[in-house]
Amino acid sequence: MVCLINHAGLSDAYMNDTKKSTARFFADAGISISWNEVVLDRTLNVLLTDVASSKVSCRTRKGGDAFGCGFVDEQSHRGSLAYLFIKIIDKAESDAGMPLSGVLLPRFIAHEIGHLLGLPHTKGYEGIMRNDQNFTDPKKILGVRWTKAEKGLLSDALLATAE
Repeated sequence: MVCLINHAGLSDAYMNDTKKSTARFFADAGISISWNEVVLDRTLNVLLTDVASSKVSCRTRKGGDAFGCGFVDEQSHRGSLAYLFIKIIDKAESDAGMPLSGVLLPRFIAHEIGHLLGLPHTKGYEGIMRNDQNFTDPKKILGVRWTKAEKGLLSDALLATAE
């Protein structure tokens, strides 16, 4: 169960489209995602905010501020809260000449949910969980999907969560 918290003033239509697109990323991995409108103890919470990432303790990337960050326990590597910084994502789309259509946001939501479930960054440039610290061109990630290894890790994480 995921709660997408809109602190960025995004329209209901934009939020609904974002949820549908994010759900498609998970469907590609054979996972059905359900959305909750209320923060609960066992909910994965993703906060969409227009606050700058420098106000939150997140690592920066080569191209500037972080797009988002998940807060995870050092031992379990799992968490329940992630931030995504809408202005920074929009700026990356704009700088790359992309329409401000929220194309990148669902991919970043999927990435942060992966962290909350305990998935680490992958090495190299494949998959949703790739490390975007060196991210410079948003167009290069438009076709990115879960790798076979990431799908396995997601399944394992969800099974462990259900126990």
